[in-house]
Amino acid sequence: MCRILFLRGTKEDNIIANSLLTALVSSSKFDPTYKDTPISHSDGYGYIFFGRKKDMVSSYYFRTTQPIFESSEINLIKELISSFDTYILSIHARKASRGAINVINNHPYHFTLKSGFDYYLMHNGTLDKDEVEKIFAVNTEENLSDSYAFGLGIASNLQDVSNAKYFLSKGKELVLPTSALNTVNIFYKTSGDFSIFLTTFYRGKENYFKTFTYKENELFAFFSSTLVNYLSKDLLYHILPQGHSTLIEINDNLYEFSIDTLSF
Repeated sequence: MCRILFLRGTKEDNIIANSLLTALVSSSKFDPTYKDTPISHSDGYGYIFFGRKKDMVSSYYFRTTQPIFESSEINLIKELISSFDTYILSIHARKASRGAINVINNHPYHFTLKSGFDYYLMHNGTLDKDEVEKIFAVNTEENLSDSYAFGLGIASNLQDVSNAKYFLSKGKELVLPTSALNTVNIFYKTSGDFSIFLTTFYRGKENYFKTFTYKENELFAFFSSTLVNYLSKDLLYHILPQGHSTLIEINDNLYEFSIDTLSF
């Protein structure tokens, strides 16, 4: 289980981006929607950040078992999104459902594809790990999570990024009852081009697993449900429907980006 936030924006949009980051921290500390009592997502967090300043691209990859709401790293992230002309940020706060509480199991996971792409995966939900390993023909240690096995399976089988949608769609078959396949998938090659796939599919526990998007000017956001409890009611975000499998495809080179939304 987790809280996730994906941002694509510019430094001109940093006020709203900062409010989304603050909402992520707050909802990770106090989440009233899962089971009968409030929970916290205290089993660590991580992020991947890509920023462009003029024609130079920098990246920052960070994971820790420290709770996001006890970390000063958020202040650095806010500085980063205010410093770069354009950026991509994907951040994940974890509440462990399977797999040991350690840095290896903290998202986003990083894999290198045979085709030379770096692949970063974040996942909110729980999959049938045994079935993941069977379908994708991979084997992982018992202390590694179902999400890690899923990412490894995609990285091991994906020959071309254009086939990513097919492998992500296989994940729907592996979602446990009352769980989800809410993911952020970032593929990056040193040429500076990104292919990004965001998925949302969930059944049951709607208040916890539903996801939202926000788009204004050059800022696009995709995020977990409970962030809205800590956002301004004037923010015009959009809910993605329960029971449908929605995929958002983003093609981006940190100068301009396009978004397509479809079922998968």
